[in-house]
This record gives sequence, structure tokens and C-alpha cells, in this order.
Amino acid sequence: MNSFLEECLVGYRNLLGARGNTRESIPPNMEALLEPENVSSAWQRVRRNRGCPGVDGVSIEELEPLFNEEWGRLERALRAGEYHPQPLLRVRVPKPSGGERLLGIPAVMDRVVHQSATQILAPRWEPRFSSRSYAYRPGRGPRDALAAVERTVNHGSEHLLHLDIENFFDSVPHQVTLAALADDLADPRLAALIQRSLTCGVYDRGLVRPSTLGLAQGSPLSPLLANIVLDRLDKQLETNRFEFARYADDCVVLVRDPSLVAKAQNLVVDTLSNLGLRLNENKTASGHFTSARFLGFSFRRDTGGRAVRTVSPESLAEASDTLLQLVRTTGTDAQAVAAEAAETLQSWLAYFYTPNDDPILRALADRVAAAWRDRFGSAAVPGCLRWEAVCRGGHSGERVDYSGHLHNAGPVDWTETARCLFFRVLRSRWWHMEYDLEWGRRPGIRLCFGRHRINLRF
Repeated sequence: MNSFLEECLVGYRNLLGARGNTRESIPPNMEALLEPENVSSAWQRVRRNRGCPGVDGVSIEELEPLFNEEWGRLERALRAGEYHPQPLLRVRVPKPSGGERLLGIPAVMDRVVHQSATQILAPRWEPRFSSRSYAYRPGRGPRDALAAVERTVNHGSEHLLHLDIENFFDSVPHQVTLAALADDLADPRLAALIQRSLTCGVYDRGLVRPSTLGLAQGSPLSPLLANIVLDRLDKQLETNRFEFARYADDCVVLVRDPSLVAKAQNLVVDTLSNLGLRLNENKTASGHFTSARFLGFSFRRDTGGRAVRTVSPESLAEASDTLLQLVRTTGTDAQAVAAEAAETLQSWLAYFYTPNDDPILRALADRVAAAWRDRFGSAAVPGCLRWEAVCRGGHSGERVDYSGHLHNAGPVDWTETARCLFFRVLRSRWWHMEYDLEWGRRPGIRLCFGRHRINLRF
């Protein structure tokens, strides 16, 4: 009876989808991208996400009063098929575990274009995506992916293959991305927009180099493109009846029989090879679910014998090191240090907290409080560092970090480099021009670099 009801429910949902997806069946075009409602929604989304300026140095705040004027100019270029995005700005963000996270940040106006394109492409792809894909999709997140692993293990699939795609975001061939989108890019102007956004180059340390591979981490378009590229992997796993959960390029395949792990790995290797990608053999692992690591968690059985997620030892150790270093070395104001440590711990718990881990997470908070007492010689712990206050912030479970990798640098694009340098100098604050206009004297211009002046007389 339950299975019959489930089949009826699925059929009803499919019927609703067939009625509601009329617009999604029509290939998107430039007119749909440029609809005022779509552009306004994209601009509001970019504003909410904030973010740093791109290569032109124009911030969101500076663009606010000029947006309509700038968009009018950009709209004309988009309609004529003459839109050329600026190079991405390379931003290096230190990772707590060491090394750097490498981002490619588009200019703010380019981010609006990318977001506008995402909003007309995503509705076409959302019904096609696998139900086992959880990243960058409405109503889905890391919690859902982790819960899916728990359910699958509890249904008997206790052996898994944890996939690590080598340097995924920086290694996706552009032709693979464009081929996957071929049916959606009937409008040549939209096809040119996507292609130019992929190949616009990267401004890094004063030089612009071409981008011949990869998806820019920092562009609103890249999450959707990542799911589109990896949808072929999802379909291959589904066709071969493998249970799996994928969050972006982090994926686990679960099987009942450990002998099927090798079959799953061979299937994945062949599929990725057709996409121009490959597994990182050093980080791809297989074994019992209790040895797995997925999205910062490991898994164990609770007292009732059910599989549950628990913060991994590596994640716990990294958080402990970061928090203790913060308390021991940051600032000299005791209350300010306590507030910063509490905020950092609360942000970390927003992702990692589960009731199963309450004792070990309380112990982490106690270690942080003890480190604060040792440093400032106080017997009383500030209220903000007490477990009840730290844990009060709620637990969204939606925060997860991905590390970017920079492929081998290509040749310098000197034309784009000169252009970027020129516009960055124009916008810089360390120079200005002064005019000397007096009656009866020749006009003079002073070009000022900091405190230095160059006098020019005509």
C-alpha cells in the first residue's frame, strides 16, 4: 500500500512538473536574460552576496548610484553580441589548514551578467539533475547529502568509495562545458557570452594570463556549470544502479558488496576520462563506512545501532588549533578576545553541530574557555564563552568550503595586462591632477604622485 501511494505521489509530481515547466522547455535567449525582472533580481542577488571589487576596482557601493547607466551601456553590447567580460581578479585566501584558496573574482557588472545567465539556465537544468546531487540547488545542502549517506548505510550499503576529482574546478575543459550546454545555447549571443566568460583570462600579480581550462570559483555561473558537467557522472552511476551522494566534486558511492567497489571505481574513471577529468588516486579511498570522511564528517553507529554522522577527528583538531591560537595570540583586550573566540566557535558549530557530538563539542568549548582563563588570569569565564551562549546561535549546516587550485600558468596576455593596469591606475587614489589657471599666464597642469608634483606648462 505504501509503495502504491509513493508511485501515485511521484506521478502527481511529474504531472505538475510537466504543466509547470512550459517555459523551461523553450531554449533561453538573450531577450530572456535582459528582461528587467531578471536583471533586477540578479543585481539584488549580487548586492546581497557583497564580495570584493573585480579587476576594475569598482565596488558594489560605488556602482549603486551608477548601475542603471552602466547597465544600459552593457545591455546594448549584450544585444549586439559584443559583450566582452573583464579578466578575473585572482584572490588568494589563506586556509586554516595551510596553503591558499584561489578565487577568480569577476568585476561586479560581470557578476550581474553571470547571475542573470544563471537564472535563465537553472530552471531548465533543475528537473534534469539527479536527486542524489545536493550542491548549489534550491532547498538542498550539505545536511541533505549527509542524511542521504546515513539512510543508505542504514539500508545495508555499508561499503563505500570516496571520490576525489583531481583539481576539478581548475581542470574542466571548456569544450566539455559548452558541449553539455549545446541544447541551451541556440541563441549565438548567449553562446558567445558563456564562452567569453570562461575564457576571459585571469589578472594575477600585475599580469593577465589566458584561462584555457576550468570554472572560476567566484563567479555566480560556476556552481551551475559544475553541476551540469558532473551530471553525466550522476547519470552513469544511476544507470548502473549505484547508490551515491554528491556535493559538487565531493562524492561517495555506497554498495552492499565490497567486491562492487572496483566496478564503481572503473565506471567513474571511464566517465571522468570522457569529461577530460581524472581521479586523484592519492585521495580516493574505499572501505567500511566507519572509515569514511565526507564534507568534514565521519560516521559511526550510535547506541541503537544506527549509522550517524559525527565531526571527523581532522575537523575537530583543526578547529581546536585555530581557536586556541586565536585565544593565545590575538589582541590584548580580554573581553574582545573572548567575543571573537565565541563568534568563531559559533560559526564553526553552525555547520558541525549535531546532538550526537554534544559531549565532544562541549569539551572543545571548555578548552577554549580554559585557554582564555590561563592567558588573562581570570577565574570567571565571560558569558559569551559559556556553552549555552555559544550554542544558542542555531545550526544551519549550510557552510562548506572548497579549495581552489591553480593550474600551470600560461603565457602573459600583454594587451589585457596593459589594459588592466591602465584602468587600475586611473582609479587609484595615489595620484591626481592639479590645474593652474591664472589670467595672463600660460595654463599649467601638475601631475601629482603622492607628495611629488610634475609641472607641465603649455
